[in-house]
Amino acid sequence: MDVINILRNSKCSLIIDESTDRSCTKHLALICRYFQNGKIFDGFLRLIPIRYARAEDIYNITTYFQEKNVPYKTNLVGFASDGANVMTGKYNSVMSRMKEEVPDIFLKRCICHSFHLCASAACEKLPRTVEDVARDIYNYISNSPKTT
Repeated sequence: MDVINILRNSKCSLIIDESTDRSCTKHLALICRYFQNGKIFDGFLRLIPIRYARAEDIYNITTYFQEKNVPYKTNLVGFASDGANVMTGKYNSVMSRMKEEVPDIFLKRCICHSFHLCASAACEKLPRTVEDVARDIYNYISNSPKTT
């Protein structure tokens, strides 16, 4: 059965992420999580090319898609994203705008993104030579004839 048809009659959570491809085109990925027949499912909804990655634009695109396909004001119970300020900031974010329309929505930030930020900050404290050695080891192994 089509995911969108399932979501029309089910409570669901929305997972969104913005990314830029090799051609410098920004895209917004919409994924849903829903519960059916005692199991949790994730479903890919759409990959939408976007011009700007501002909170207002992402929110408008997301709600437009949902209004056309899913009764999100009654069925949406959760929202997850990478935790970037444009997505989950206290003011003028996608989340703050959604909370205005769906006050009881549950927010979940991606823990992997948080770990990445922590690891990046920690790596900035390391001497540059540590990163150079790690990169050299990787390049040596990846260019080995036995790995091809």
